[in-house]
Amino acid sequence: KPFLAIADHLTRQGYAVFRYDDFPTAVFAKSTTYDFADGVTMILDSFAKRPDLGSLPTGLLGHSEGSLVAEIVAARDKRIDFVITLGGVAQTISDVLLYQVHAINEASGELTPEENDYAVEASKTIYDIIAKSKSPDAAAKKINKLYSYQSGTLITSKIEADVFSQNKKAEIMQMVYSPWFYTLFHHQPKKHIKKMRCPMLAVGGEKDLQVDAVTNNALFKAYLPKNPLHRFEVIPNANHLLQTCTTGSPDEYGIIEETLRGDVLEIIQEWLDSAVSH
Repeated sequence: KPFLAIADHLTRQGYAVFRYDDFPTAVFAKSTTYDFADGVTMILDSFAKRPDLGSLPTGLLGHSEGSLVAEIVAARDKRIDFVITLGGVAQTISDVLLYQVHAINEASGELTPEENDYAVEASKTIYDIIAKSKSPDAAAKKINKLYSYQSGTLITSKIEADVFSQNKKAEIMQMVYSPWFYTLFHHQPKKHIKKMRCPMLAVGGEKDLQVDAVTNNALFKAYLPKNPLHRFEVIPNANHLLQTCTTGSPDEYGIIEETLRGDVLEIIQEWLDSAVSH
């Protein structure tokens, strides 16, 4: 629905918008972020064959992981004239997930600060193993060793029992053997952002508990080649979906009636009008 709102608004303002869905289920299950980027390239190739579109400025708008896709394509394809990210990512996936663990636990109020710190540190240990392993099998072997060691130690709190439970181990192993997840753990957004030669609009929510808007906007600003058209916005009281929210918790997404903040649509249009005119 947010993408429909954006597409509808921009179409009414005279922009040609192509909104597309995920790959078919069987293909999606085996795909990585780089495959999604290749899909965008195929779309661009098809546009290039149309006389009515071939000469127009062309840009990408991506939300969350979609920002990673846009960064990859813009870094390698000179046809991209601008990029817009919503809840965009410049950090590694490990850092993003560690932020999520801390922020969502804190918002829930179910853990003490000490328990939350333990959950973050334990998660960091596991994520580091995946990120530094040269294959899923190598990562799985190290994680099995870690869980075997922990099962032989004295468990002194519920948070320890939860983090090193068999259910949690199964969840981690699913991540390790998911081509999409494993690839994300080894993806370095910085490498692609530094190669982008087009202007970027980065919009994030102040209460986004999945991607830290302030941190990631600062990294975008640091990594991007200088361009006076770059713009970085943090929307007050907005969550990861850029809805007006109370806490920013993902639990609120489905109960908030607002599809997308109206001021976000205005920022996108205002920036596009300026960027495309250049």
